[in-house]
Amino acid sequence: MVVAIALLGAWFLVTGPLLAVDSVAVSGYDRPDRAELEAALAVAAASGTAIRPPAAEIREAAEAFPWVESVRVSRDLPRGVSVRITAAEPVAIVRSPDRPPLLVDDRGRVLERAASASGLPSIRLVKPAPEPGGQLTRGATAAIGFLSATRPELAARVRGLGVRGGQLQGTLADGPKLRLGAPDRLVAKGAAFAALLDHLSADEEAQATYIDLSVPERPAVGGIPLAPPADDDGLE
Repeated sequence: MVVAIALLGAWFLVTGPLLAVDSVAVSGYDRPDRAELEAALAVAAASGTAIRPPAAEIREAAEAFPWVESVRVSRDLPRGVSVRITAAEPVAIVRSPDRPPLLVDDRGRVLERAASASGLPSIRLVKPAPEPGGQLTRGATAAIGFLSATRPELAARVRGLGVRGGQLQGTLADGPKLRLGAPDRLVAKGAAFAALLDHLSADEEAQATYIDLSVPERPAVGGIPLAPPADDDGLE
């Protein structure tokens, strides 16, 4: 009986109101909806205790906010919980029918309406984009992946990137068309894109009709006349 009472008392101590969470400290998030986020996390934290904070519930509540990329939950004894937020970074703008331009992160998650002068690269969808918090399709997310894989100043020159007929395509601002092939090997294609542009002169880029990175190890440029072979003085 004594043991049972002791166990019951220990259970009450761990799960009862004496150790209920009385504070949630949020860091790493300074968006305008911070107050709403803190309120949602407080509700989620109330389902556990400071000894056993409900990490899954807190994470789920936080990730309902579009700008939350990842969450780390830890105890803040004696009766608090600490929530460290990693905020999302916009990497591109999505343009689509019947929607304003929208910011998206590198996971293809829609963040919010884009300012007119964001300076980010853009992709264009043939169907309306999801509302903030929604997820882009696999093909559109692949386009985002390519932009994220190359240098920001080059990504910002890409226009209308999207998957058409199973192929990732777009154009370079004031330049040639981009043919990127199947929406795969995006890191390699982003690196090849940067390396190719580094080796093209301004005149060559202006003459080019397309850049093909379908096979990143063998990039191709259309519309540039081949230079004649150099003379070999050893031959008549």
